[in-house]
This record gives sequence, C-alpha cells and structure tokens, in this order.
Amino acid sequence: MNAQLTEIMRLITNLIRTGVVTEVDRENWLCRVKTGDLETNWINWLTLRAGNARTWWKPSEGEQVVLLSLGGNLETAFALPAIYSNQFAPPSTSADACVTEHPDGGWFEYETRHRALVCQGHQINGH
Repeated sequence: MNAQLTEIMRLITNLIRTGVVTEVDRENWLCRVKTGDLETNWINWLTLRAGNARTWWKPSEGEQVVLLSLGGNLETAFALPAIYSNQFAPPSTSADACVTEHPDGGWFEYETRHRALVCQGHQINGH
C-alpha cells in the first residue's frame, strides 16, 4: 500500500472513534480522551446549549464518548457525550421517564405517562 493511501485510511479511521474520558479541565471546559492506544490533547466536549441559554454538565472521568474529528485529524476532535457502560449504566429503563441521577444519590425523574415529577436529594428547594 502506498503512503498516500495509508494516510487516507488513517484519516478515515479517525473521523469517528469511541473513547474514554481520562481527564477534565473544568476551568477551561476541556477534556482528554483515550481511544485505543492514543490519548487526545485537551479537546472540547459538546453540551446541550451554549448560546443565550446555556447548560453545564462536564463529562466524568471513565465516561465513554464519541470522538468526532474534522478531516480525520485528532487535533481537531471534540467529544460527544455519552455512551452507557458497565461502569455507568442507565439510571432507568422506563419507556416513559426522563431520569437524571447524580453521584451523591440525588436524582430527579419526570414520568410522562403519569405527568409526575419526582425528586430525591439531601435538600430540595423551590422558588
């Protein structure tokens, strides 16, 4: 195989990869991801909103993500959270619920069938 074809194959392979978050820099909104034998430099992760309305939800170390690399170059990659794993399984298998579980045991669930919002935590405040 010639060198040009080898390079094209490498770029195609790197367009979309899966990996595991190894480090998170909260102050600069960046993470590092291990994919196969490679580890990325500091890269951005995608979030739900980043305009007038914004969300903050950093990835966790050990969380599986999808790496999307513009042009197949891992230097341009960003992380798309998240993929369930044995370490981080889904908090519910309900067909009708939206559930968010936090590491301290707190969680909230909205069950559409019953139109019910249920929250559990050490302290729940409402305004």
